[in-house]
Amino acid sequence: MILKSLYYRFFYPESSSDIRREWHDCILQIHRFSVKEKVRIVKITCFADIGNSNLWNDLKEEIRNMLSELFYPFQPTFSLIPQPPEKPYNFVTEAGYLEVSEDTEILHRSVYATDYVVIKTNNYRELWVSGCGTTEEALPVSKAGESAFGTMLSVLAREGFSIDNVVRQWNYIGQITASGNGGKETNYDTFNRTRYQIFHKCKKEPGYPAATGIGMKLKGVIIDFMALQSDDSIKIISVENPRQRNAYQYQPDKTKSNGTVPFCPPLFERAKLLTSGRNVTLWISGTASIIGQQTVGVNNPKEQVTNTLQNIQVLCSQSLRGKKYTDESDILKKARYFRIYVKAREQIPYIRSLCGKYFSPGCILFLEADICRDELLVEMEGEIVL
Repeated sequence: MILKSLYYRFFYPESSSDIRREWHDCILQIHRFSVKEKVRIVKITCFADIGNSNLWNDLKEEIRNMLSELFYPFQPTFSLIPQPPEKPYNFVTEAGYLEVSEDTEILHRSVYATDYVVIKTNNYRELWVSGCGTTEEALPVSKAGESAFGTMLSVLAREGFSIDNVVRQWNYIGQITASGNGGKETNYDTFNRTRYQIFHKCKKEPGYPAATGIGMKLKGVIIDFMALQSDDSIKIISVENPRQRNAYQYQPDKTKSNGTVPFCPPLFERAKLLTSGRNVTLWISGTASIIGQQTVGVNNPKEQVTNTLQNIQVLCSQSLRGKKYTDESDILKKARYFRIYVKAREQIPYIRSLCGKYFSPGCILFLEADICRDELLVEMEGEIVL
């Protein structure tokens, strides 16, 4: 059976108001959509302008309760990410869904207050898990990362998966570029060390997931992921970008290293290609204006957008065995979804004017988030059906 990729749709509040009214409006819209279109909602990612962890905890519990009431017994997996959406909204949602069919079984389960979804057919099993982790302010990044990975490993083990089955991973890291570990490194560096330790302890096979490592407004670490087990009819291929060094082969920056903390590179692939019959899906990791391993276009958002789009175009060309595209819009209009993270919220309209024309209407979501390097102004990630 051919692997079925999720479809995606963004839901915005019908009017901007207080955050509780906005999230309530968005969740009701998703439910009405699922009933009208007769689709099964698999995952919901909520993005919100949240300023403290107490509010995050309250909203997370309120949303989970409402999802249980509306969708029971088919409650989707969900996460609440403290990343402000484009103004004037305080809250938006991204919903991934599948059309209901007799040859596909969709199971909804829960462990440690983490709801997740298993998709089963006669030749593959897919695992979608969201919301592993916390925004606990008192928890150091290393401990927050260990806790998030601990939940991830528990769910994988419960369902008979391993970390080698993880194809796509989203890592949301609180105050990602802030100084941590006693001022010896950034929070992103600390997270990379935790990931490095977990992967080297648990992984048995070469290669890494496609992944995004992006900032969020509160402290802590939240992980979402998708894992896949299949027979030989589905191929999973890591995609390299010849314009960039593989992230897992990065070398330490001697100008920034203090020599007291060992360097751990970020362990992810630039993209993952899934082929199933004639279906070809490309998962694009968080991509920015980096050539080799150096940032290009410092303080120049237009140059950074241009380089980022070129990097994505190269990944698409590599996936199609070297086929060249003279216009990014030729391939990016095939996107199922794209997220565009912008460091400064007030720059979102300008970034939209630079890159919005390359995508089909309704498939891109703009969010405010710090990127993994302080000098980076924009990052993009998404899924393209080639």
